Amino acid sequence: MQPVPTPIVALVRNDQDRELLREIADREHLDIHFADSCGEAWNLANRLQSAIVLCERDVPGMEWQDAVRILASAAPRPCVILTSPVVDDYVWREIVTRGGHDVLASPLRRDDAVRAIRLAMTYWKNTANLRK
Repeated sequence: MQPVPTPIVALVRNDQDRELLREIADREHLDIHFADSCGEAWNLANRLQSAIVLCERDVPGMEWQDAVRILASAAPRPCVILTSPVVDDYVWREIVTRGGHDVLASPLRRDDAVRAIRLAMTYWKNTANLRK
């Protein structure tokens, strides 16, 4: 019997990035759910108790900094990974300051996305006892 796939949420609207994330989810035994707004992503993350939330920088209707803060407040606190065309020290510091976990260059590249998702999953699993 296979273990139940770990749920992750993606507020990513680009079709190519969505397809890549579907492929990664299949290979990494993850159950991916796509959202079209920050509110929908937050609700999914809470309901599914998502380990990871991916969020693109161009969030509809709000600044990405607010979206990261809101998404990081879901329970049990998911690892929020921002996808952004700009990846530099400023963006990374902003992510961490607002409770996020990492930033990935967009459009997504398979190896980078797999690495970031695996690292976030490891971190999330290792901190499970702290959340209890």
